[in-house]
Amino acid sequence: MRPLFHPSLVNGRYGDPTVYVKTLFEKRGLLFDLGEIAALPPRKLQRIDQIFVSHAHIDHFIGFDHLLRLLVGRETSVHLYGPLGLAEHVYHKLQGYRWDLVEGYGCELIFIVNELRTTQSILTTQFRLRRAFAGEPSVSRATCDGVLCDEPSFRVSAVILEHHAHATCLGFALQEAAHVNIWKNRLMERGLTVGPWLRSFKRAIIEGLRG
Repeated sequence: MRPLFHPSLVNGRYGDPTVYVKTLFEKRGLLFDLGEIAALPPRKLQRIDQIFVSHAHIDHFIGFDHLLRLLVGRETSVHLYGPLGLAEHVYHKLQGYRWDLVEGYGCELIFIVNELRTTQSILTTQFRLRRAFAGEPSVSRATCDGVLCDEPSFRVSAVILEHHAHATCLGFALQEAAHVNIWKNRLMERGLTVGPWLRSFKRAIIEGLRG
């Protein structure tokens, strides 16, 4: 049975630490750490809707500017997850540019920054292009055992680590919640054809198992 996720090191073993995770059967991708990402083609970067940043050292976060330039003008929302202080880093990155021409963009770009305060608490702050990326009031929500996101097909959790003397760092775990495989020959026996409907069918099975 093929795994749902296909990870790859963007910059090899010795470049900036960035892992791109392709999601099988879905046009979306996950990114773990945000170092140099110029090697990723735009079509892959535009599929990314969740980014997990361990900490904000330059080799783990320099790719944010590249991603920002690519996404401005597109209707999309991107969730970033990281340690406490990530929202401040994102804010200063965004405020390094002038946004006085945002009225000319017909699409809204939103960055949703989720900071893991403790293994039981997450602080969320949104930055919207149409508001010139001014930070909105942060909202706190409860979590359990460091779970950052919990979707029908996968879960990402984190632990809080120490990185040098004054830097907080997160370690991430990506776990496939369930994997449903459909045998093509059994479909044919029932007069059914392979198609996009299978994706919805599999998702319904997984949600039923989780419920």
